[in-house]
Amino acid sequence: MFKKLGARKILNSDQLAHETLRPGNQCYRRIKSFFHLEGPINRKQLAREIFANPEKRKKLEAIIHPYVRRRMMNEIKKVKQGIVILEVPLLFEAKFDRICNATIVVSAGKSNIMKRLMRAGFGRAEINSRLKAQFSESEKMKRADIIISNKGSKKLLEQKTKLVWKKLKLQFN
Repeated sequence: MFKKLGARKILNSDQLAHETLRPGNQCYRRIKSFFHLEGPINRKQLAREIFANPEKRKKLEAIIHPYVRRRMMNEIKKVKQGIVILEVPLLFEAKFDRICNATIVVSAGKSNIMKRLMRAGFGRAEINSRLKAQFSESEKMKRADIIISNKGSKKLLEQKTKLVWKKLKLQFN
């Protein structure tokens, strides 16, 4: 929605993190070595392993997060004017909020999150283990500069996003 409204660039941390799981990426060998993996990295298998073991998750994050931060900073530097939106599920946990002028949390409520992720093919246990690895929604909302509620229709979400966009443009453009 922010792209349609005029954001100069949207950077998605998950997409950048997926780069680390590709052969040839600087993090790939370190991940394979730490997890003792043979052959290509299976993302689903790796996710099951790290969400079942917090120490392994922290080690993987210690490999991936610096790479993602560097990539984001490089991409931000390329933008001479306009607003860049960072889409980061672990915004506060990974301290990516420190590179932001403003933070936005999109609040949906646990039941909506569960429904949406189940529609995307995740199982209930898988969703719960991922949610446990993050700050609660209420904690994220306490830390955020701006909160957008996504508990209603898509049209309502678009209206709220347009209002936030106007504020961002006034403040940062």
